[in-house]
Amino acid sequence: MDHRITVDYSTHKGLIRKELYGSGLHIFVSDRNISDFSDVFKTLRFPAVRNHDWSLNNPNQRLIDIHHIFPLLHLDPSDERNYYFAPSDEVIRLVYEADSKVFYRLGTSIEHPFQHLPSDRFPQIRGSLRRRHTALHARLEQRVSLRHEILGNLE
Repeated sequence: MDHRITVDYSTHKGLIRKELYGSGLHIFVSDRNISDFSDVFKTLRFPAVRNHDWSLNNPNQRLIDIHHIFPLLHLDPSDERNYYFAPSDEVIRLVYEADSKVFYRLGTSIEHPFQHLPSDRFPQIRGSLRRRHTALHARLEQRVSLRHEILGNLE
């Protein structure tokens, strides 16, 4: 039995409900000077994007995965100086500027083998990352709301 689905792209039936779609797509930071598709990303209007495997799509960038953010497991996880947040913060900022939010997956990409986090330290590391990114999301959310307010007043 042969089943086929046909899609007529010439007609417009409306928008997909926000609750039903999101993406794993993101704005790449590793090659933005070559191919910056921030404007295209913004037109897709994703309500949220998952950060799964972002480190794999950004070669030579230490971002998102725990072993990139907290690479030296023997150091004190309660000391923020032992974390490397800059690339992750940048890609999250770019996503927020495109009017999307990040659904943050805390872990590691499958293709990145690394030593497993000691079970006694993982709660501290997870807590530090959660606090850091919760604060970052709040700041970015305020900036996006302010930008929308300013743009709304200009119309």
